[in-house]
Amino acid sequence: MKKLSVVLMALFCFVLPLSAQNRGSQEAGGGAVEIVDARGVVGRFTEAHVLILGESEYTNTGAWRKLPGVKEDVSAVEKLFVEQGFNVTKKENLNSVNLKSEITSFLDKYAYNPDARIIVYYAGHGATVDLDGRKMGYIVPIDAPPASNTSNFLQTVIPMTQFETWAKQYTSRHILFMFDSCFAGSVFRSQSSTPPAINRLINQPVRQFITSGDANEEVPDESVFRRELEHALRNGAADANKDGFVSGTELGLYLYNRVSNYMNGKQNPRVGKLNDTNLDKGDFIFFVNPSQIGSSPAVVTIPNSQPPQTTNITPEKETKEFFVGTWSGSIEYNGSYDRYELVLGVNGRCSVRISNEDAEQLLEGNWSYDTKTKMFKINALSKGGISFNSKTTLQRAIDWVSLVSFAEDNSFFNILAKPAANGSNVRFTFFRE
Repeated sequence: MKKLSVVLMALFCFVLPLSAQNRGSQEAGGGAVEIVDARGVVGRFTEAHVLILGESEYTNTGAWRKLPGVKEDVSAVEKLFVEQGFNVTKKENLNSVNLKSEITSFLDKYAYNPDARIIVYYAGHGATVDLDGRKMGYIVPIDAPPASNTSNFLQTVIPMTQFETWAKQYTSRHILFMFDSCFAGSVFRSQSSTPPAINRLINQPVRQFITSGDANEEVPDESVFRRELEHALRNGAADANKDGFVSGTELGLYLYNRVSNYMNGKQNPRVGKLNDTNLDKGDFIFFVNPSQIGSSPAVVTIPNSQPPQTTNITPEKETKEFFVGTWSGSIEYNGSYDRYELVLGVNGRCSVRISNEDAEQLLEGNWSYDTKTKMFKINALSKGGISFNSKTTLQRAIDWVSLVSFAEDNSFFNILAKPAANGSNVRFTFFRE
């Protein structure tokens, strides 16, 4: 298994039985940039630095499998961040003493500059340990003993609380931590919505975290997360509002959607900010077209900083118009991770596509929302599908009737509904595509 980073970016994985484990520098260009809109300069960064850490050659192979995929990942991520205008420091296969000291040295050198963008990226094993009912996540150096040897293990690994300390200690305005891993004991508050306009984010401080999976999930050594990270930044695929920037929140939500769907809900990235009101107002910023960023300050213009036309504004929740469009969500049911895609038409017609590792099917029918009772309804019949497992039964119909709860920012809604005709109600959360 492996893990992700910060901006600090870190990649890593956590303790699983051995059979379940999959994975647990360059000095160039200054990364200086000025962001302008019609009013003039609205933000400025003088430097951009990333520390890339790869742990693959584990010495205690009875507890921690070697991770050959990490070497490929850190090379690919190095190239990606050079393209983004970052000064790259890359270190591989560090023992417990050197791993912590390299992170500290990097931060001491660069992260006291308030106008620097800072990333720490870690790839390697990680672990979750239950400490008297309190689950804590750790990154695991190559010389770590088994987690069952609790005393020695805890003296060797780096806990997530240490990243919280680093996040608060340093003064760079934007710092991101990414972990390509499954882990628990998070020090951040999860997010589920896209950020406001970019010019309200670049001047506010933030300590941001992205992980490639949650506790007890398996993150494969062949990293889907890293592949989607490249696509998100190199092709601007995560730029949800097409403003020429990819925020840390946009990146995390894009990775959640892509990786979770690709892995049929078995791996679910998380994004969030440090639970500190002084360090959660901003958002880490990447540039969709970073080629103009060089050793001297580049100028990046915010396109069309005027308010959007009303036709582009998301309709208010608690109206029928709010629901029109495409929504996706996933649930775990009877040992299977099922993905649901809803296409709700303005004419009251709808389609529901359900897929998992055993089957895929399409249902079509009608939907409605009553603004007085706040009841959401879908009635749809199967139009056919394909089963990859002879034991899998396709769903004949959907008959959902539920009260709706909404996100404050209109990014998702929740209902209680049956995933199967004879099943019990479960909570569905649908995100706008």
